[in-house]
Amino acid sequence: MFTSSIRLTDNSSASPWKRQQAEHLEVIYEGSLLSIDTGGYVHVIDTADGQFLGVALEAATGGTSSGDVSVKVGVGGVIEHAVASAATATPGAATVMDVFASDDNTMTVVATGGLRCGSVVRFVGTAEGGASTTSWVKLKVPQGPIS
Repeated sequence: MFTSSIRLTDNSSASPWKRQQAEHLEVIYEGSLLSIDTGGYVHVIDTADGQFLGVALEAATGGTSSGDVSVKVGVGGVIEHAVASAATATPGAATVMDVFASDDNTMTVVATGGLRCGSVVRFVGTAEGGASTTSWVKLKVPQGPIS
């Protein structure tokens, strides 16, 4: 079973969200990183889409046709998440590094093969009780209209 490592920080409990129609037969777990395709349907990160959308705030499984099911998506705010290669920052320091998502639960500061999803605004690390790569990530709010 999938267990999300994403949690909203105290500063983002009121983060913006929207309902978005899911792609047909798509399995979306709560906490999954999501992208949106050219048809306006959401699914777990697909780097071919070119647009990061947000974080699934609930689980959903798409229906037999795209748009049969919708999912609640957080489209802004700050989340706590493991970020590969972020361990070069000083724990507790305010840090700004671009973050890229390469699948539904992987964030990294390496751009290759990922969609830009936000930026590290604070590195937590083990000094503050997190994993070695735990960081606060300010999600990139999608630009332009979302279908």
